Amino acid sequence: MMRSTAKSLETTRSIVTKQASCASAKGFVLLHPIISVFSGCVLFFADTLCDHPCSCSGLSFNCAGANLTATWISERSVFSSNKPRRLRSLVLSLNNIILTPTLFRNFHWLGRLNLSHNLIDDVPDQSFVDLHNLFELDLRFNHMSSLRDNSLEGLQSLLKLDLRNNLLKTITQLQLVHLTSIKQLLITDNKIGVIGLNAFDSIPSLQVLSSDEYRFCCIAKQAQECTPEPDEFSSCEDLMANYTLQVRFSADISPRTSFRDECCMTLASIWPSSANW
Repeated sequence: MMRSTAKSLETTRSIVTKQASCASAKGFVLLHPIISVFSGCVLFFADTLCDHPCSCSGLSFNCAGANLTATWISERSVFSSNKPRRLRSLVLSLNNIILTPTLFRNFHWLGRLNLSHNLIDDVPDQSFVDLHNLFELDLRFNHMSSLRDNSLEGLQSLLKLDLRNNLLKTITQLQLVHLTSIKQLLITDNKIGVIGLNAFDSIPSLQVLSSDEYRFCCIAKQAQECTPEPDEFSSCEDLMANYTLQVRFSADISPRTSFRDECCMTLASIWPSSANW
């Protein structure tokens, strides 16, 4: 009995020593205490994303400007594995990536994802469905002209969504309905002409809205900070008093927009464009 206890204590001491050693080693992670007794530290994603063209530090990977494609990513074992991934931050900016529905499956612990400056012209339904813990998504400088109703499904923890410098033409309530925790929404430098009158009703948590024209702020009344700020000619009261709302049924909001959301407001026909102010 005493020998068994002594052996157990020695094993525990070995585990603690391994944990301390692994914790101090850059780029290493202890997968499991029992495993460490036999195999020691295991390089996290060894021989995959940690070598060229990506760099890694702990659970953060930076693959910016490496000319990566969706095919390259999906062929890497770290992405194609069916096991949940431990990665917390992933930078894939300045690449040649086009989104596919399965590209980010099983990345349950991912917190930050940067996909800016890529070739994304469409966000397929459920592209981010497994990213339940994602709190920041950067989609700046891509080529998206619209979002599908389920493009953002799964992003219930998202706090910041950056859609600046795209080609978005519409914003509807169904596109944003999955963003139940969103606090910052950045949509400047797009081509938005059609927006649902109730587009922001499903995201009461919204605190910051960055848009091209003050008329968006008149709709997102819950936002505590909204840009651009009004001038003496662009208060919501003046806009609503000087222009008659024209409501129409629109089939061009989104090819997948439901009938109940097709009743929308065409801002371009209600208020003049900023160039005419």
